[in-house]
Amino acid sequence: ESGRIRSMANANGYAGKLHIRGRVARSDVSGLMHENDILCMPSRAEALGVALMEGLASGISVIGSDVGGVPEVLDGGRAGWLVQPRNPCLLRKTILQVIRDEGERENKRVHGRDHVHRFGIQPMMAEFASVVGTVLNRSKAPIYGLPSSQPSMQRQYSREAWGASRTG
Repeated sequence: ESGRIRSMANANGYAGKLHIRGRVARSDVSGLMHENDILCMPSRAEALGVALMEGLASGISVIGSDVGGVPEVLDGGRAGWLVQPRNPCLLRKTILQVIRDEGERENKRVHGRDHVHRFGIQPMMAEFASVVGTVLNRSKAPIYGLPSSQPSMQRQYSREAWGASRTG
């Protein structure tokens, strides 16, 4: 597949301008991000899109498929470009748009760099603690759905027990 893409790039005047990397060593990722202008990751399935986060943090323009967690990583398209998976015509159009529209590229690059910080360890831990606190404060029922025939275990996992163990 990459040979065909290279041939098309060469035939359209992009010889030496397009680099198809494929898999790279983890230790090379940061350097590659800073050497490039665009990260294009047209996935058919993607749980989160860590490589896209690395691209955003590096300050380059990113294009990702509208699958899995990618829309969240790209802030619904505000931090990068979202394309439908398995749509090469739309991908081509989007790549050309990224190349040609310097103003939009800069806006998304700046927004992406700011947005990606919400996926850092501190914001993620704060969000997790908030969710746990909300669940514990709303629930009078035991956590994990323990049967009522085990009241001692219910007490162990209840909101009150959690609060008591946290304060006492």
